[in-house]
Amino acid sequence: MRTQSIDTLKGLAILAVVVIHTEPFLAIQAIKNDWYYLGHSIQQITSFAVPFFFVAAGYFFSQGIKKEGLTGRWWLYVKRLSALLLIWIVIDGIFWGEWLEQVLEEKSLSPLLWNLNAIPSFAAKRPDLFLFRGTAVPLWFLISLIISISILALCIKLSVHPRGLLFIGFCGYFFSLITSFYAGTPLGIGMSLPLEQRGPFIAFLFLVIGHFLAIHHVSVRSSWLILAASILLVFIESSALSYFAEAPFQEKPYLFSTMLLATAAFIFALQYPSFGADSIVSKIGKCSLGIYLVHTPVLGALGLARSSVINPLWEVLFPTIVLALSYAIVIGLTKMPYLRVSVS
Repeated sequence: MRTQSIDTLKGLAILAVVVIHTEPFLAIQAIKNDWYYLGHSIQQITSFAVPFFFVAAGYFFSQGIKKEGLTGRWWLYVKRLSALLLIWIVIDGIFWGEWLEQVLEEKSLSPLLWNLNAIPSFAAKRPDLFLFRGTAVPLWFLISLIISISILALCIKLSVHPRGLLFIGFCGYFFSLITSFYAGTPLGIGMSLPLEQRGPFIAFLFLVIGHFLAIHHVSVRSSWLILAASILLVFIESSALSYFAEAPFQEKPYLFSTMLLATAAFIFALQYPSFGADSIVSKIGKCSLGIYLVHTPVLGALGLARSSVINPLWEVLFPTIVLALSYAIVIGLTKMPYLRVSVS
């Protein structure tokens, strides 16, 4: 049985992902100059999205173990995710960048064929990128999820204690931080890794948190207060890092405080299971994975429209349009027997 509140939070999270990738008030320089802090504040608020998806994945993975068994549950997850990954490596490879503008300029579909033919050469020339993100940056989510689910299943098979899993997850996440935003602080180790290479370390911690919440009843009287406090802490931490770097405030995802933020958001959903019941946001949340995959080529199709309008209102409307189009495409694909596999 689905939990309406989790679907609602997934709906908000997928909207947040679209906002992250459309960068309202930041993507266009003429707008960015006047709305810099609002743009980065919006990006900071939306940074809970992907961690929340990982927590939810760990939670539902663990919930299904009793019914399907560990190996069966793992195989269902990996088989489904691997199929989606292979399909979207090809789709994102074909519909790469501002593909519609290229098609209109050439007045033919030849740019899409060029993109398809370029996939093997890209994989050969940049295996470091291809292995961790496929043909589009958002695919790091699927790759990291497959790797981390497999590691989590192995740890459960080896009877690693849940607290031990949390410790292992935190160590990996700590490594991801000291090779990213904390690289230039006393915690840094003198190297910096891109997001996709840190992906499995990030994913594993949040998966473990979801797993822990699935097997331990965590009761919090006022989870919304913790959620509000965690949002404040995220802003404090990112502001401190910006100050340390002697730079103006800039959003930073996947911080120490993000652990509390994602956990608090999920506990909130568990505490208020009817939150957002039967709302459009909940319905969107049920299609969140499909929307996550579809919105990348949708953005490529709307690239010209994104940059051609310079207006603060457009900065708010554009992410909504991308979300609505992606949702409509996903709904359409789910009604087609041979195509629904690409979004579900």
